[in-house]
Amino acid sequence: MILLSIFFSLFNSAYGQGYKKNTDSLYNVVYSAEKFLKTNEQNLIKMCDDLYIEADDKHDDKEALRSITTTIQIYSELGDHYNVLRRIEKAINLAQEQKDYYRLSALYTYLGRSFLNLGFHNKARKSFNIGLELSSNVRTKDSLHILKLQHYSGIAMIFEHSNPPIGEPRAPYKDSMINYLQKAYAEAKMINPGHPGRARWLGTRAKILGSVLISALYYDEG
Repeated sequence: MILLSIFFSLFNSAYGQGYKKNTDSLYNVVYSAEKFLKTNEQNLIKMCDDLYIEADDKHDDKEALRSITTTIQIYSELGDHYNVLRRIEKAINLAQEQKDYYRLSALYTYLGRSFLNLGFHNKARKSFNIGLELSSNVRTKDSLHILKLQHYSGIAMIFEHSNPPIGEPRAPYKDSMINYLQKAYAEAKMINPGHPGRARWLGTRAKILGSVLISALYYDEG
């Protein structure tokens, strides 16, 4: 609640003075959020949508990309895959035009998650692979590691939700899942110790990896 109160305060200040290009503080608050409170998500989305409309009217593609990506991020966190897919093409086009590889790679994370949750596993794998390839263009090391760990985690979840052909053992699927979770964990370990999100990224990946290892009967490693 405190986080959203800060967000509303920042937004009202900026919006009351009219359109501003420099909304870095606003977006820093949004992107630092670990969870979005569902009691307020529609207000948050409306604010981002209003920013997008105004930026689009002014042909400010950079601001339009930031606002639409933020909206997609919120919908992805809420599990609203319809609204992710409804906006994703426009956002990807904007990111490609601006060569904003960080947001472009992140958008393919959201796309992959939506396809995965809707049961389109091949499309999900393709999206995560594209996102991984694009992440190599990101020069900020911590951002690179965070993007890669999200894509590796997404691919691992594909193996969790996929069923092998009838008569084939499931063990290779679980081993593949462990392999990608180990890659995600390795990326989390490479995040700078001073990064404010490192403990969360590392702790979450360690917990997931440990649980899967134990379920696969690798007790010592788990």
